Amino acid sequence: MYTLKCNIVEKTTRHNIGGTFIEIISDNETIGFASGNFEGFAETLICSEKIKNDTITLKVFGMRSVPKTLTHKITSDTSIIVEVDYGESPFNNVNERGKFLRIHYKFLCGTR
Repeated sequence: MYTLKCNIVEKTTRHNIGGTFIEIISDNETIGFASGNFEGFAETLICSEKIKNDTITLKVFGMRSVPKTLTHKITSDTSIIVEVDYGESPFNNVNERGKFLRIHYKFLCGTR
């Protein structure tokens, strides 16, 4: 098991982006998820056996920020700073985030 830690920041202002959601993919297969707090930090465990070619792809969604996809090599516990741009997002608040997760990821997150 590897620990993946992400800090999501806006690339120009360096402000933390809260309420993030990250889909973790390897070899076109979803292998995990991470849910960020309201200070822009997300942490999760990833089964190392599910990682193909030591490579993961992160689909990063944050409130009031443009979704971003990036690929990263991972061979041990890893910390990543993800730089995003302010802009149109699939969700702008906690309620919209819950709706987004229910619709696109079939998650029930305790929000309306």
